Amino acid sequence: AHLIVEEYEPSLATPADDEGLPQVIVLSAKNEERLQIYAEKLVNYLETKEASLADIAYTLQVGREAFEERIALVVSTREELKEKLRQYCQGIIGIQDFHQGNIRKERSNSTLVQGEEGREFISQLVSNRKISKLGELWVMGVKVDWSLLFSEARPKRISLPTYPFAREQYWVSTPLKIAQGIKNINKLHPLISINGSTLHEQKFETSLIKNEFYLADHKINGKIVLPGAASIEMARAAGEIAGEQKIVRLQDINWLQPITLEDD
Repeated sequence: AHLIVEEYEPSLATPADDEGLPQVIVLSAKNEERLQIYAEKLVNYLETKEASLADIAYTLQVGREAFEERIALVVSTREELKEKLRQYCQGIIGIQDFHQGNIRKERSNSTLVQGEEGREFISQLVSNRKISKLGELWVMGVKVDWSLLFSEARPKRISLPTYPFAREQYWVSTPLKIAQGIKNINKLHPLISINGSTLHEQKFETSLIKNEFYLADHKINGKIVLPGAASIEMARAAGEIAGEQKIVRLQDINWLQPITLEDD
């Protein structure tokens, strides 16, 4: 038997359903460069997707982790949101109902609304729907329970652009002294360092150092390449250790790609 299940898709409010009702949009990132890219991603989303402004605001408020660099803006329509985000990305200052801050720099100011008095102040702002002031406090690092703004009919959390991680790579290089230490390990065979076999699989490991006799003079197009004969000898020796008997023949051998050494 088999069962076919279709994804449940709730009826979404059209973008026009909540146009005119002010919403506070919050965005944050690790730094301003990432924050601007995040804003650009949201602009692209608004140009290609249909979503309720209230759902967008609610999702960003309660469905995203808050980082150090922050912006908060009050808008009443999707077009106003796109325009203010574009202005921010262009470096325009003096945008109406737009707040920007870094909680590391604003930490001293955020302490002014802590404690019982601070919570009461926030509660009054929520009750009176002073959302621009709430956004201003949020960019300073003040914790705001945004869900209290939607006590009656709470909007839906929807799929929005996610955090724009920086495309940076950090490669861990093996220090030469560690590589030299590997060479001094008591190997099972010149081409096999460790027998890592378990009850579930046969596995052998080796470390290749570029000054080994079978690598030092074997270069192709300037790159050090493990000779094919060495690969065969690895397989033969590993099979002999695993099976505890002589290997007299290997067959059906294919090389998918060469093994090259980029460093030591």
